[in-house]
Amino acid sequence: MPRVRHAARILLLDPDGRLLLFRFDHVSGPLAGTGYWGVPGGGVEEGETFPAAAMRELREETGIVVSDPGREIAEESYLFRLSTGERVEAMDHYFLLRLDRVPEVIRDGLTDEEREHLRCSHWWTPTEILAKGREIIPSGLPTLLRQAGVMA
Repeated sequence: MPRVRHAARILLLDPDGRLLLFRFDHVSGPLAGTGYWGVPGGGVEEGETFPAAAMRELREETGIVVSDPGREIAEESYLFRLSTGERVEAMDHYFLLRLDRVPEVIRDGLTDEEREHLRCSHWWTPTEILAKGREIIPSGLPTLLRQAGVMA
């Protein structure tokens, strides 16, 4: 039975309703040759609340500082392989945050491991997210966006 890894993630929307996704590519290690697009967020540290983890991860990964991560819209559990190769049961809490402007994404707060795998970021339209041919984690992202009223 894999260990449970709690994480907080933010569905970050710009004023035009585009969603920020990061491109992760694994060039070495157990996941070499694999890659995916994913939303900002990551593991909850000991003693940290899910909203606090979401805001910390957003700051570290994008340089965007907020005083509220938005409303929590979902909790999802799925099997996931970390870059170390370890299989975990990911228990993710998702927050929806709409911005009133498109900020510059600054990645100065990334860990060394994140710097190794995180290649770029892009603001995606709902139509682009639904397009075939891209692996997005979580795989249920379109459903989360529909439940949150972001896309039809």
